[in-house]
Amino acid sequence: IPTERLITAGENSGRMSIIDRWVLSSTLTWLNKNYALMKHTKFICMNLSGASLNDEKFMQDVYSMLERNMHVVRHLCLEITESVALHDLDNTRRFVDKVRGYGAKVALDDFGAGYTSFSYLKELTADLLKIDGSFIVNMNKHPANIAIVEAIVSLARNLGMKTIAEWAEDLATVQTLVEIGVDY
Repeated sequence: IPTERLITAGENSGRMSIIDRWVLSSTLTWLNKNYALMKHTKFICMNLSGASLNDEKFMQDVYSMLERNMHVVRHLCLEITESVALHDLDNTRRFVDKVRGYGAKVALDDFGAGYTSFSYLKELTADLLKIDGSFIVNMNKHPANIAIVEAIVSLARNLGMKTIAEWAEDLATVQTLVEIGVDY
């Protein structure tokens, strides 16, 4: 089943937090089993749906899972889509602070697309900005995309964050990202 169909079905049925709970639990189990092999792994990213972040029971379960797995949590990066982060900034801030308190990283996903607002960045102490792939794919053919990525990298650095580029699909794009200073 394509991921998009699964997520749409989960969201439409109100079961997205069950899926996210399973993915987090499975990821932590995998991390525990493979911890000794992860000498060069910086972190593993996992998206959380907006529906899950608005589910108080899910949030408590996340905190419990992180607490039980403190020895591997530093290898986990939870991604929050920026539109979700903006929906309830106070709730998002509490979540980010608590998750980071356990040692996990937090990334703001799809940065630069949709409703980008710089004002919320000073409210959230996230670790990473994940640059939306629409700026990355074929970026060498679109100078405006290179300028946008450069601006996002500069902004992230000035805020003490690192950057991730998604959809880097060829060597030329990866080389440009390295030259610009994208971290991951």
